Amino acid sequence: LARENDPVDLDGDGTFNDAVYIRTFGNDDIAFIDGAVLVNVTLRDAAGALCGANNTDRGEAVVRIPLPVPPCPADFNNSGTVTTSDISAFLTAWFADVVNGTTNADFNHSGSTTTADISAFLSAWFAAIAAGGCP
Repeated sequence: LARENDPVDLDGDGTFNDAVYIRTFGNDDIAFIDGAVLVNVTLRDAAGALCGANNTDRGEAVVRIPLPVPPCPADFNNSGTVTTSDISAFLTAWFADVVNGTTNADFNHSGSTTTADISAFLSAWFAAIAAGGCP
């Protein structure tokens, strides 16, 4: 998620051009919010981060670190939505696996591509459809 010497975007412009870096993380200072983690950190300047100057605090900040969005297995073609195109993409990969001996459609992670993968994929696909799509 984040580590010492990672840059911090202080002004929120989307770029790390503020010349400040994480120095230390606060003890027991973390909060989980929807889709992110909030953590209290002390900051250091670029010279301190590059070991070219004293390791001096330059202030504190509450840093919001976005959490990765979990993948959606039912979105087999990675289009961002669950549609019948995912079924076509899965079956294309499944048949290719059967012909070529590969495991790209090993949906249940058994180590081989079998008809059980079709059942596992369709179960995930129908569950995603029933839930209104992937999270």
